[in-house]
Amino acid sequence: MFFKKSKECINEFLGYRGTEDLFFTENNESIKDISREDIEREFRNLSFLYFSRKIEQIFKDYFLKVKINQIRFALAFGLFLYSIFAVLDYLLFPQVMYDLWVVRAFVVSIGLSALAYSYVSKNKTFLEFFVSVVIFIGGMGILLMIILIDFYEEKAHIYYAGLLLVVFFAYTFSSIRLLYAVVPSISVVIAYLIADITYIKTEKFILINNSFFLVSANVMGIFAGYMLEYFFRKNFLQSFLIFLDKKKTEYLNRKLYEMTITDELTKVANRRFFQEAVEKELKRAYRERYPVSLLIVDVDHFKEYNDSFGHTAGDRCLCSVAEILKKYRKRSYDLVARYGGDEFIVVLPKASEDYAMNVAQMIRSDVEDLCIKHIEPFNRVTVSIGVAVLNGKRIKGVTVKNLINTADKALYIAKKEGRNRVVKLDI
Repeated sequence: MFFKKSKECINEFLGYRGTEDLFFTENNESIKDISREDIEREFRNLSFLYFSRKIEQIFKDYFLKVKINQIRFALAFGLFLYSIFAVLDYLLFPQVMYDLWVVRAFVVSIGLSALAYSYVSKNKTFLEFFVSVVIFIGGMGILLMIILIDFYEEKAHIYYAGLLLVVFFAYTFSSIRLLYAVVPSISVVIAYLIADITYIKTEKFILINNSFFLVSANVMGIFAGYMLEYFFRKNFLQSFLIFLDKKKTEYLNRKLYEMTITDELTKVANRRFFQEAVEKELKRAYRERYPVSLLIVDVDHFKEYNDSFGHTAGDRCLCSVAEILKKYRKRSYDLVARYGGDEFIVVLPKASEDYAMNVAQMIRSDVEDLCIKHIEPFNRVTVSIGVAVLNGKRIKGVTVKNLINTADKALYIAKKEGRNRVVKLDI
């Protein structure tokens, strides 16, 4: 268990995460417009280490999300080593060590500023650039130390190996992309050659030897950096394809689920979903002791309407009533469902008796105001509504069936009293 937990902590620190949250950022709102074909085309650009503009922006954000902790660790560890070499200054060059320490302190302060930027700034677009600057300043710091040592004695070439460490750090350990590693590394090599030829003037065979190794280190570094970025970009495209496939599957599953819980005609919830949702709602209401109101809305004389105007007109009528009902689904937990042919149900959790009655009356009034023509003597389409109100203190033992039966009794009374009205009964 300990080793498993340790591995999770290390992975989190180094940035090893799943791809689920790696592709969406504030800058990538248009990611939904990217298709599988767009990603597959990008495989042709892999060898150039560059994608089309839109994909490249997403890649940059993805790269920083994955690599941010690795870059921070590399920068912190590099600065630590840079500081530790102050011991070597003390052991080898005590006569100039304070000057060397000033140089090291300056380089470390610049590096710490870049490290702080990686934590403080919300927009980390320039992080790789700042790391590149730190690498360059670190290399120039070593070059300046070589010059300072050479001023006192001819042992300056001893610190030449530090330049090799800078090159190695830039291409591999720093985790930055190839372009940001190439520029400071080559710049440091050129600066070293100019400084050696014009000022340090080491022996010819030492200069040739140093130049050979520095150039070779850059060539190998470029190759290593190229391969690292190439395979990272390839992994990015493959992960993107998996991500798109997963999102497509989730979308299709969601649409399929919506089809199973939605009434095909009116686009409100169907009876099956209503049953499941209200059972869960009653359990929550029992735990939290809040009231639940249920409205059964019945289209008055709908059979006569269908027989007179036809089923197509009847379907349009039901859809119009459903649109009215959806207006009053104002809270996330309110529910509108089609219960049967011309019957709808509205569930209002946490609603007071007055609120439920007010909603019912507004529904009745709005349907009447639609002025859907009906045959004589009815003139226009209306609805009758039965309201069942369940007090929060008396919820225990009450079932969905109890709620429906109570609302149905209220609806029966509304119809008996002449329709186009609202009747309420308590449970």
